[in-house]
Amino acid sequence: MTECPPDLGHLTARPVVAESPLAERDSLQHFRNLVDVDALSSRDIDRIFQRASALRAASTPLGNMSVQTLRGHIVGMLFFEPSTRTRLSFELAAQRLGAVSIPLEVSRSSIEKAETLYDTLQTLVALGVTIAVIRHTDNQVYEGLCGRLDLSILNAGHGVIAHPTQALLDAFTLQQRMGTLDKKVIVLCGDIRHSRVARSNIKLLHRLGAELVLTGPPQLLPSKSELPVQNNIRIASLDEVIPFADAIMCLRVQHERHQREGTDRAMSAQEYLLDYGLTAQRFAKARPECVLLHPGPVNRGTEVEASLVEHARSLIVEQVRNGLYIRMAALEWLAKVIL
Repeated sequence: MTECPPDLGHLTARPVVAESPLAERDSLQHFRNLVDVDALSSRDIDRIFQRASALRAASTPLGNMSVQTLRGHIVGMLFFEPSTRTRLSFELAAQRLGAVSIPLEVSRSSIEKAETLYDTLQTLVALGVTIAVIRHTDNQVYEGLCGRLDLSILNAGHGVIAHPTQALLDAFTLQQRMGTLDKKVIVLCGDIRHSRVARSNIKLLHRLGAELVLTGPPQLLPSKSELPVQNNIRIASLDEVIPFADAIMCLRVQHERHQREGTDRAMSAQEYLLDYGLTAQRFAKARPECVLLHPGPVNRGTEVEASLVEHARSLIVEQVRNGLYIRMAALEWLAKVIL
């Protein structure tokens, strides 16, 4: 006998009166966009976290949950770069919210015939798409798009600039573990210069009160002037900061971006791990409550020793799990189910 999915009517978010200037500005526009965490007020972030927590609590072991808050919506998925976790979680999020998900195969679309992204999105609008989830290589891809189209845009990662839902799920995962991020020491370790995850995380974690430390090879670290925030953030070696860390987030070495820039340098995985990565020996010097995160994909044996990925204090799987609920909540925020 097939079990019926749980009744989640009580999870339907209730509209509330917006108070922030950002929210007021949104109310003047028909469509919201989420290009980076700057688009979210502190109240927005709290409500997205609350909603994600409620959705996760209501999920069953088999995941047979359907909320139907986005019933009637069509969500277009446009991924110009490879993706596993982000793409699958967005597709499943749209499905669980009752929306129709349309994955556009970019390599088989008219984009290959030099059609602009703007014209492609106009085609989706004409077909009834209300939300476009986009991942792109171009740092300036959203310039001239937001506010010109009759749909909402959700950035699933672009260039080296931003990945808002990854930052949201990372902060949510940390809050679940720690309760508060105020004055917590969060270490971002690895290829910071080329990481959109790092940039969005720096903005969001800073807003939530964390003290940030960046560590990695000198050529892969941004200068202080390049950082999106200037206070409560410093650059140090991993060995120097690890005894004081509450969380360490390892980041992948992005060879594909180095190659485009012509800056790829020959360093073996073993050399990188020993000099700059998180080894078991280094992690043993951390505080007993210090946790490990990684946005994925993980290059085992490069930025983090393979045995640590499944360590008891690794939250990597939790990040993936929470990604589904954060992206469900983010889609609801765009559709103004969450106000």
